Amino acid sequence: MIEIKNLVKEGNKELLYYCLPKSGIVNVKSRKAYLRTVSKRWFRKFMAFDKETPIAQVECVPIEHAPFPIKGQQAIFINCMWINKDYRNQDIGQKLLEMCINEYKKYNPQGISLIALDDWLPWLQVSQFVRLGFMIADTKPTGVKYTGIKQQFEGREINAYLLFKPLSEEAIWPQFIEGQKIRTKFCPGYPYLYEE
Repeated sequence: MIEIKNLVKEGNKELLYYCLPKSGIVNVKSRKAYLRTVSKRWFRKFMAFDKETPIAQVECVPIEHAPFPIKGQQAIFINCMWINKDYRNQDIGQKLLEMCINEYKKYNPQGISLIALDDWLPWLQVSQFVRLGFMIADTKPTGVKYTGIKQQFEGREINAYLLFKPLSEEAIWPQFIEGQKIRTKFCPGYPYLYEE
């Protein structure tokens, strides 16, 4: 049976640093610094378990505290969402999103947002999130060239997509901040966009 836990409410500090894609603790000063600034008041992390094994996670904050150069209002930003491939297509992603939305009810969120990458990449593909009801709010080239096992894409520039799922008709759609690189220091598990 799948169980989803609110790691912040449970006070599980060790798993706040746990990265499912990397299968271990992410011990990075910049991530710890980011979590210190947002965790007590704003940061939430939900993790799904099959028995005792972590199989999915989502991290969320109000969009004003997003670790990327974006602007928006009254929206939830998903820092990270990942589901083990053996557990996909079981509505776990939808349940994790619902938990984020419910957690921020007092904040009266008008939408939920995240950053995705090109579909030809193996992570954070736009199409994965479109299936969950997200739409493209903004697109920006990252300035990063692909290097990896997919030889046919070697040297191709990677695009970042700011996705948005409005929760009301009055929702203000987020945008990338002009003139700033799409990079983050909060998690080395974020492919191609992490820099120390």
